[in-house]
Amino acid sequence: MANSIPFDLNAAFSDWRDQLQQSPHFRSENLNELEAHLRDSVTVLQSKGLTADEAFMIGSRRVGSAETLADQFAAENGERGWRNHLRRLMHQFKNPALHILVTLYFTFGCWLLWGCLKVSQMVEPAAARASQIAGTIHSGPPTFTLLFWNFMPYWYVPPIIAVIYCAILWTRQKRNASWLAFFTVTTAVLFILLIPVLIATQLPIISFLNTIPAKAFAATH
Repeated sequence: MANSIPFDLNAAFSDWRDQLQQSPHFRSENLNELEAHLRDSVTVLQSKGLTADEAFMIGSRRVGSAETLADQFAAENGERGWRNHLRRLMHQFKNPALHILVTLYFTFGCWLLWGCLKVSQMVEPAAARASQIAGTIHSGPPTFTLLFWNFMPYWYVPPIIAVIYCAILWTRQKRNASWLAFFTVTTAVLFILLIPVLIATQLPIISFLNTIPAKAFAATH
């Protein structure tokens, strides 16, 4: 028989508070007061012989549901009417909207990296013509550049992964996930890709410049 996972009372308190914190109706002092009341109730119930999970379940029911408490404190804090409705909508959709903006920023960054590689592809025919005019043998683009050119059709894959990540957050009701952490990760990915992409982009340009005869740069007298 598998061992049951012990009930983490502190984690339960934290999750309960996080659930209430998603509503804009609670002030910090309201949450502190409610959490203190719940902890006291759980302590009393445990002293009567109830297990931690049983005491927490009964105590949280006695305190009230999240919706009931939100309505109660909305009235106490004077947050009813259309302003409250607007504030509630902004609070509810602010984090998803920021995740969408970060995803758009990440998509634009990946597209720019693709554009840099596209410019290097456009330089390659000019380098071949310059070699032909100069009577030299054009060896073609460097292998490192060819490697990144082969990945160009898949530039949209990282943005799709970012979209899937956001979809997983929203379907699992984790809308309070940090958008700043998401922004940090996507920016780090862009910078990691930026260095090799710039190298792959510059190599054909350098190769093109090397095909130009040195006398073309000599000063005329």
